[in-house]
Amino acid sequence: MDNVYDKIGCMDTWEEIIDAEKGKKINAEVIVPEVRGMKIIDVENTDYVNNPQNQENFITNITKEQVYYYDFERVPKIVIEKELEDIQERIEIYVANGDPVDSWYEQYRYEQERYEKAPEDYVPVVEYDTYKYLFSYNDMNYTIEFYNTGHGKGDLIHMELHDSNQVFGEVDEDTYISVQEDSYLLEDNRCSMSLDEAHKLAKEFVDGLDVGEFSNACTNYIKCYCYKGDLEEIYNDGYIFHFTRTIDGISADGNMYTYNQNIYKEAVDTAKANGLILDEYSALGYEQTAMEEIIIYINDKGILDMTYHSPATLSEKTTDNVALLSFDNVKKSFSYVIDEKDYYDYINFTHMELTYFYYHDYDAKKVVILPVWRLTDEEPTNMFLSYDAQCIMINAVDGSVIDIGSQLYNTRTDIY
Repeated sequence: MDNVYDKIGCMDTWEEIIDAEKGKKINAEVIVPEVRGMKIIDVENTDYVNNPQNQENFITNITKEQVYYYDFERVPKIVIEKELEDIQERIEIYVANGDPVDSWYEQYRYEQERYEKAPEDYVPVVEYDTYKYLFSYNDMNYTIEFYNTGHGKGDLIHMELHDSNQVFGEVDEDTYISVQEDSYLLEDNRCSMSLDEAHKLAKEFVDGLDVGEFSNACTNYIKCYCYKGDLEEIYNDGYIFHFTRTIDGISADGNMYTYNQNIYKEAVDTAKANGLILDEYSALGYEQTAMEEIIIYINDKGILDMTYHSPATLSEKTTDNVALLSFDNVKKSFSYVIDEKDYYDYINFTHMELTYFYYHDYDAKKVVILPVWRLTDEEPTNMFLSYDAQCIMINAVDGSVIDIGSQLYNTRTDIY
């Protein structure tokens, strides 16, 4: 018995009726990674906001070109000139419509004062001492920002095009282009790059960041809405890749997006109980991405956008070949939960998988990557479950039920 499948006495399928009267049943395909053992790994936040050396390492892994400051205090006059022009246009519109305009005059005066103090040109980086920078990569200009989103040491990195005209060309004032993410490919696809070519480019970029082993867990499409007067065009123009960390070839994607109503309610209740939110809308905003993830937008022009959620470092404190619960005991844990909960009535669970999950250990006050069993009534499509899908998660080591709602809100690598 060299692999996990044999060690735990697994089966390829699980078929069982939990409660015939209430329609609770399981007819699931069982997916187990082909590995000899699984691990528990302590996860530490990688502090970028407060650590200049981490910033420098991250940026120089992307580009060898000159890097410039782009924080609020050091943007050059040419940037503020554009802001002044925009404010002046707003003032003219408000005056023409007879609307109150005092606040815009105040903003204009403030920007004028900034303009007087601003440098004439972009300032080359001497030392990394701020949060936002400008640089060139593959003949396009980008800004990169290291965010502190209010949860501690800085848990989001965002790189975007400095000027969208690099992609869309000069757009007249009557045209508005909105970009969204979609899982369906339209007939009007204006990206000539193949999926394989785009994935290769994205993988090379992610590998070059030198933040560990990541693989693509989800592929979607860039969907453009172009409005010009009464005309509307909707078309695809590229790909969106969601890269997750891999452990021995296993994607740690257990924290997938789950828009399930019961999970949402649990997350809201947990957040409210801990005084973390004021309303339901804020409960699962950017918090829905509870796992470490790198999202890449690509089209024929190249990399358009990169967002790195919850950047982390794997601790040297790792438990190899943890003793996993037998498959029979895993089934007992799932059966108990399904039997107890009324909202699993008339549900047929069809997909069961052993994977990894970023788990917030409240007692130990730390985050670990943990082996878990995930049971759903649909197969996740590109890492996603639909809004009304059901999902139960069991700790693969001790069989305890994981409160997904609580974990989705609170699993951060930098809470403590």
